[in-house]
Amino acid sequence: MVVLVKKGRQMPGKYSKRLKRLGLRFENGTWSAKSPPNWRRIRRFCERHGLTYVETKSEYVRSGSYRAVFFTHEKGDRGNGKVYHCAYCGRRLKRKDVTVDHVIPVSAAQKTGVGRAAMAFWGIQNVNDPANLVASCERCNSRKGHSGGLWILRGFMGRSIWSWRLLRLFLAACVLAGAYFLICRHTGLTGVREVISFIAGKLAEAAGPLIGRIREMFR
Repeated sequence: MVVLVKKGRQMPGKYSKRLKRLGLRFENGTWSAKSPPNWRRIRRFCERHGLTYVETKSEYVRSGSYRAVFFTHEKGDRGNGKVYHCAYCGRRLKRKDVTVDHVIPVSAAQKTGVGRAAMAFWGIQNVNDPANLVASCERCNSRKGHSGGLWILRGFMGRSIWSWRLLRLFLAACVLAGAYFLICRHTGLTGVREVISFIAGKLAEAAGPLIGRIREMFR
């Protein structure tokens, strides 16, 4: 069992000296103690001073080394550990710009059965397991916060760069299909070759004056 003391009506930092005397340590932004024999005394202290008292298992506590664990197991989109992508929006990221995020939030695993059920569903035993860690941009990490739901689905589906590549190919195919339909509708053309010839002709007409100007510049 791990005891955590978090923000309630008051901030824990206000009582840092007294929390230390109670045997708690400040790590990763949270006051905690492993299996403290005086847990009842800690709980009463939190109740009296407006702090949040949480009892949880060690596998639901944020590790101080989770960022290092992520980079040890994930070598990036090119396999060299230099280029990554945000699992939530697909944005390309350099290693120094990566925010390592817990897909299933630590707070959800600690407080709710839904969070723990999600961990069981995805086969995750520990919130700091590499399977629960993804690269994120600062914007998406801030927007996600402690949210679950669709954010969890986006995180697991978007962790592979191939998911984003396939999505971009699908969107490009949709745009081409839409353009083909509009051209056929407004020009009366019916064949693919006719449409391609039509587009090529329009591009040639648009590029003609530009090519002429470039030739004049180099005369």
